Amino acid sequence: MIAVTGHKFTIGKEEYLPYAVEIQYFRVNKRYWSICFERIRRAGFRMISTAIPWSLHEDSHREFDFSGFTDQAKDLIVFIELAREFGFKILLRPGPVVFSELPNGGMPPFLNKHPEIFSCDSRGAITQTQMANGLPEFHYPSMSHPKMQNFVKHYINGLTEIIKNYIYPRGPLFLVELDSGSYFGGDPYPWKSDYNPHVTGVLYPQFLEKRYGDVKSLNAAYGESATEFTDVKPPKDFIIAKDVSFTKLMDWYRFKEYVINENATHMVDLYKSFQCEPLFYQTLAFHKSCQAPMTPIVSSEGEIFPTIQITWDSSSTAMLQKVRYLRANSEFPWASAISLGNQTTDFNTTKKHFPITADATKYILTLSLAGGIKGVNTYKFVETDHWYDSPLALDGTIQESFEVVRKYMTSLTTIDVGAFTQPATIGMAAYRLNNWVSLFEDAGPFGYVQTLNEFTMPEIGRDLDRIKQDFIIPDLDSPASFEGIKHLIVPITEIMDEEKQEFLVEKAKEGTNLILVGLLPRFNSDLGKCEVLANAINCKTQALGKIGTVITSKDKFPSYVFGSINTTARKSKKLATYTKKNIGLVINKFKGQIILLTFDISSQGNHMKVNFLHNILEDLGVKFPIQTSHPNVRVFLHKGEKGSMLYILNSMPSQIFRRSRVMPTKVVVQVDLKAFGMKGSKVRMVDIFTNEEILTTAEELHEGLYFTLSTLDSRAYFLTAK
Repeated sequence: MIAVTGHKFTIGKEEYLPYAVEIQYFRVNKRYWSICFERIRRAGFRMISTAIPWSLHEDSHREFDFSGFTDQAKDLIVFIELAREFGFKILLRPGPVVFSELPNGGMPPFLNKHPEIFSCDSRGAITQTQMANGLPEFHYPSMSHPKMQNFVKHYINGLTEIIKNYIYPRGPLFLVELDSGSYFGGDPYPWKSDYNPHVTGVLYPQFLEKRYGDVKSLNAAYGESATEFTDVKPPKDFIIAKDVSFTKLMDWYRFKEYVINENATHMVDLYKSFQCEPLFYQTLAFHKSCQAPMTPIVSSEGEIFPTIQITWDSSSTAMLQKVRYLRANSEFPWASAISLGNQTTDFNTTKKHFPITADATKYILTLSLAGGIKGVNTYKFVETDHWYDSPLALDGTIQESFEVVRKYMTSLTTIDVGAFTQPATIGMAAYRLNNWVSLFEDAGPFGYVQTLNEFTMPEIGRDLDRIKQDFIIPDLDSPASFEGIKHLIVPITEIMDEEKQEFLVEKAKEGTNLILVGLLPRFNSDLGKCEVLANAINCKTQALGKIGTVITSKDKFPSYVFGSINTTARKSKKLATYTKKNIGLVINKFKGQIILLTFDISSQGNHMKVNFLHNILEDLGVKFPIQTSHPNVRVFLHKGEKGSMLYILNSMPSQIFRRSRVMPTKVVVQVDLKAFGMKGSKVRMVDIFTNEEILTTAEELHEGLYFTLSTLDSRAYFLTAK
């Protein structure tokens, strides 16, 4: 049996903590494999992963080499055999696109002879990948094109002829990545992909027929006069105007999600057709600071589980957002890649001027644990020509961060941090439709959606960290992800489907407190009239789009005002005004309170706005058992059976590469252990990375302990009380 059981992988009769390291056999000289394996095992890992570049193993004559006959870098077979001898279980990332700082993302050059297989934008130009750190862009394939699928089938056939003899129970392979989390090459804008003629001429009409059943229904929705589904052309200009069908624009996004699901299912079926049935995972793709991923979680009846990547090209807030989304929407929050080191196109210069220190490595590992990750694949554990400051050099030499990772694994094995729980009662709802609208070229009257989606909501999340309230990010497309949430912050716009509005009303009736930020829905996603939520709370909102001074009962502060509120609700209380217009309201109609706020409540560091959010939550009965003297220091407490984990993170500056001189921060941390159900007066705290021991009392910790934190510093204490 191969399965995910709780927070572990079950392989046969054994359970494995879900921690792996990536070593790329094709970039590490064969003579160093053994020493790398020995040191990976010494670091405490029982699993390894590797990318498999299609371009390396299939030549222009369509012939394969997985045994190193033409080049020792191609000897995947000996690599797997040696890994088995060392007792490792193995994860594979075979592509077809693996990225991994490879030319063409690891796809073979002969594909470029077939321009018809590549994804196109709305003007017919071939889609280029969006690459970071100066890495060269490349043409991205249309994975649904029959010829591309034939090329992939030939490759997977050749690969599975080798690996099927090593898939559990025959061997150590048990997990395969289905995609690289790129979302059509990495550019989320709707007109950028995929307008390949096969996609638009064959698959798109098939999708429309499944959705509408007959052309008459489609014409009614689009305001067109097509005679066949094949007559319908996809939208090219994403501009909201009177002569443009909003439904048609939304259907293009729905179609892209349909294609993602179909491609994932196709790949699973392809492996199965070659008698190869491991577990599979899907890497979610996120755009900028959006809280919902661009890619939907593939529906697979447990065959595919979703994962995220935690990398240095994101801020600490963005990293935590991904973790919190996955924590709410998956029973197994696992990161398929966490950066140990960083990518580069100039190895020596970057390593000299922008080092990823041992402290930085400790920080990113601690951040992932604090957010709630239950397992990781540590990306590039061994250095390569395009990756620097890994725990091991290219020849297996131990580097600065190795000891950090070894202590990390020793502690995880001893303490089993994955079994700890995080009592978060606050949720910040994500809604992918908001992603879609915010990416329009011109959203017309809905232009404020981008501000709400990409700025306000992520910044509210940062404010919750400032007031030491942990939270998760459930998805309105997944009702099960809202389980256990008592207080729900929801971005609302004038567009929200009826079932989502009904769901929110039901949550309020059940007793969940709702904090609605934005403008009340007036339409569904087809721009049909839909005011379920507004009617339920007896309120209407009117768009303003102004910047001005917001006045509350205690403070006043500048803010962006989305609109004003008109209400006939009897049991309501005014919270905030702008030029005498009501822009904040508490409604006591249901078991759960509803707070409607039509202005940007995120603080951007304004202490009065932070206090406003704090006071709202306090009035709802939220407790604040953790306090710090510095708002930018994050603190988390996770509960276990025999102790707790206390994480402290100084997230300033937000990027590791900012070389400004920052003096160490002295911060007071207060934790009320009784509020977390911990009994005992004597407290022992041991840092899992440094073995620093603090002996104190529950009373002293409640009153506050002093910590001196440097730039991007972190602490991870195992805490026991007697």
